[in-house]
Amino acid sequence: MQGRNHILVVDDDPGILKAVQRLLRQHNYEPILFSSAEAFKNHTDFESAVCVILDINLNDGSGIELRHGLKAAGSSVPVIYITGNDNPAVRKAALDSGCIAFLTKPFSVQELIEPLKRALPGFRGTTNLSATPGRPACPSRASGWSSLTTPWGFPCFVRFPCVHAVAPNSGDKL
Repeated sequence: MQGRNHILVVDDDPGILKAVQRLLRQHNYEPILFSSAEAFKNHTDFESAVCVILDINLNDGSGIELRHGLKAAGSSVPVIYITGNDNPAVRKAALDSGCIAFLTKPFSVQELIEPLKRALPGFRGTTNLSATPGRPACPSRASGWSSLTTPWGFPCFVRFPCVHAVAPNSGDKL
């Protein structure tokens, strides 16, 4: 896997896996897909990945548990959580485990690609998450994005629902 922009993606929904795979390839990433927690646990090369995208609620486990397993094994690969569960307790557990982004399904292309850009080695740019193209800046909570710092000092961007944002076309969401 060395020298490529490999992204490990774990989700038990085949439709999400296919959509994320297509999206990542369009942005010059090479996705490696896992349809279960067990399949991901059998993978051995985590350090060569740019990032891991973990669904939180898997049929055979939890993305948060997988993240804890990575940390216990000494892996520092950045993690992005995707979930259909916007429960505050789940969000807190995800943030406490360390992540670079927490995305609630459905999410836009930009909401996934921006944190991936930050995960690339040598990233030195700045990211303006205050507004998404096609959406006005939100007068409260900057278009639903809040910047937090994980307990390990890493920045993490979390998207909160915003009643002020204009919904983009349904084709823009995963």
